[in-house]
Amino acid sequence: MERKRIALITGGARGIGAAISRRLAHDGFNLHLNYHESFSRYEKLRKELQEFGISVTGTKADIQNPRECGQVVADCIKAHGYLWALILNAGVFIKGSPVDLSIEEWRKLIDTNLSSAMYLLKYALPHMRKNGGSIIFLGTGSIADSAPTTEYPCYAASKAGLYVLMRSLAVSEGKYGIRVNMVSPGIIDSGQYSKKTIEKFGEEIPLGRIGKPEDVASAVSFLLSDEASYIGGANIDVSAGWVRSH
Repeated sequence: MERKRIALITGGARGIGAAISRRLAHDGFNLHLNYHESFSRYEKLRKELQEFGISVTGTKADIQNPRECGQVVADCIKAHGYLWALILNAGVFIKGSPVDLSIEEWRKLIDTNLSSAMYLLKYALPHMRKNGGSIIFLGTGSIADSAPTTEYPCYAASKAGLYVLMRSLAVSEGKYGIRVNMVSPGIIDSGQYSKKTIEKFGEEIPLGRIGKPEDVASAVSFLLSDEASYIGGANIDVSAGWVRSH
């Protein structure tokens, strides 16, 4: 009997991460969710997802901390025996140029969005190389945009670093049967936008609406499926073709 696939999702208890958790639970994955300050949301989501007949475990951890990243992976292996999919979803968004951002804000961007991926990969890859699997980075729509962003260049730089890491790992880890890809969301409403802002973006976006977390989760689900078994090193842009005007 084939064992059920296990996915580790960082930031898996809220926003896009929660949508990914729900979709993968629907797909039949067992889950290990990392959360930081969302224990109540994690507990509520865990009980909801168990209705799918899957196993859901979690680790409270600050992924800016290398040791705590190691604990996330160790807890996953202890609970489920192995790891098949790593979804690097957690991240922060801070606007501003190098002049505007404080050194502390820059470090938070890099440590959360980029360094955390390296820490988690350091601990996860030795396990994943034993049985193959899939790694998915969450990028940003600006990676594929031909016009450089001026409102949040530091944030974009942290995500661009992930893109280069993803492309490199797609080559180096392929021999272990590990596929590495990226999903890059555009404007996604996780409850942070006002009605006026949603309407404004709806006028700018070619498909006439703002994105939903479920739109991103669908792309992640596809990349983890057998239908995507020959896709590696790809970046799926989930932005409805939206191009910034500045």
